Amino acid sequence: MQNVPQFGDPKGDFKDRPGSYAVIQNELGQLLTVVVRERFHLPGGGIDNDEDPEAAVRREILEETGYTVGPLEFVGQANQFLQTKDIGPVNKLGQYFKARISNQAPIEPIETDHELKWVTPDEFLTSTAHDFHKWAVGMVKTQEIA
Repeated sequence: MQNVPQFGDPKGDFKDRPGSYAVIQNELGQLLTVVVRERFHLPGGGIDNDEDPEAAVRREILEETGYTVGPLEFVGQANQFLQTKDIGPVNKLGQYFKARISNQAPIEPIETDHELKWVTPDEFLTSTAHDFHKWAVGMVKTQEIA
């Protein structure tokens, strides 16, 4: 069984919140990110009650970016305690997948407050607030070197 990394400090009465995220790279090795409040995030989000992690990440990618992806490759799981505006303190239980875009031109994303940006892995690692996302990008970089 995998030892799941845990990031952040538990503050308050937190709730576990399962989520599913994708590390999507283009042919130049850049990452597709969602920019929210001037921070880079990996595409993804919460898993609904009736979803499995793969269905959730596909739905979230489409909603946030307008892209669809091909086959998913499981990277691993990492968790982070965070303070959220909508549900308060949570422990985000992140499942991560590596993916490639399958449609060349995105449809109009549903979540219009998100800006898409391709960045290098190093840019991402220095500009995201979420350590569990950094962990996933680091895992993908390590797999590519091996």
